[in-house]
Amino acid sequence: TNYGCPIEDRDNDGIPDNVDRCPDQAGTLKDAGCPEALPQILTDTVQFIIYFDFDKYILTGKSFEVLNELIDLLKRDDRYSVLLAGHTDLEGNVEYNSRLSENRVNTVKKYILSYGIEGSRVSTNYFGKQKPVISTFEKKLGWQNRRVEVFLIKK
Repeated sequence: TNYGCPIEDRDNDGIPDNVDRCPDQAGTLKDAGCPEALPQILTDTVQFIIYFDFDKYILTGKSFEVLNELIDLLKRDDRYSVLLAGHTDLEGNVEYNSRLSENRVNTVKKYILSYGIEGSRVSTNYFGKQKPVISTFEKKLGWQNRRVEVFLIKK
């Protein structure tokens, strides 16, 4: 209790200083009065993976969930940009897989740009079947190679 004295709220976020963990920075109740924290991001670590069906470059249902999370993060903080790296499984010839991985990357990029993210914040690269996660031709495991990896980069 404040014994009749006014309750201080220096940052005017509606959370009294006596319970606000960040009393000099406006925050949210959910974050105990601190600004919403963005996840710590390493530029050399894959942050998101978008998987594709065999021989396709159409986004799947799960892809939309992952991409919407990415887009939300990009909209909240314009210091972040992304590098998209496209891959395929080991089936098919090198030239075909190169085009397929390029199409996968372009599909993901087009989706991100459709939400107003600036094109200068999205870089692309594609590798075809050069960098598999699973280096065997096992059909049951090949899906892991049909992917676009998303690397976050902080300016």
